[in-house]
Amino acid sequence: MGFEQLAELRDRLRAEKGQVKADSAQERLVFPLLAENRCLTCHINAKVGDALGVIEVKQDIGAVVSAARAQFFWALAILVPLAGILALSSVWWVNRRLEKALSDVEEGLSGVNAVADLSHLKFADRDSGFEEINRLYRAIGELVDRLRRVAVDKDMFKFEIGL
Repeated sequence: MGFEQLAELRDRLRAEKGQVKADSAQERLVFPLLAENRCLTCHINAKVGDALGVIEVKQDIGAVVSAARAQFFWALAILVPLAGILALSSVWWVNRRLEKALSDVEEGLSGVNAVADLSHLKFADRDSGFEEINRLYRAIGELVDRLRRVAVDKDMFKFEIGL
């Protein structure tokens, strides 16, 4: 037993708590053996709470750690691609819905060639599934309503000029 181990045993004898040391191959537990009332019948010079010795337990955990690492690796090998597929599917699904909503707007606006075409343009009652796009629909609907009013005012003005 080397000097370092003796110093550690001395420290454990003075301590009231145990110590656990572990690396990837071995776990080592060192606990002081403290005297209790039942110990005093044989150890007549001891008092309750005195350290009578040290209990050391060593356990080989290398095989357990290796097995846990292998299980962790295989779990990650399965879960990471699944998470990637789920993320890509989510992006595809959201992109598809956005593309549909934006193509509806583009299609509706491309059909406006004259003031009369504004009456066919209805965005306010559409629901894209996205609050932001729905706000865009409402804003375009309000713009269309204002343009209709301007067109009606212009027609009224022309009519009045013509009289």
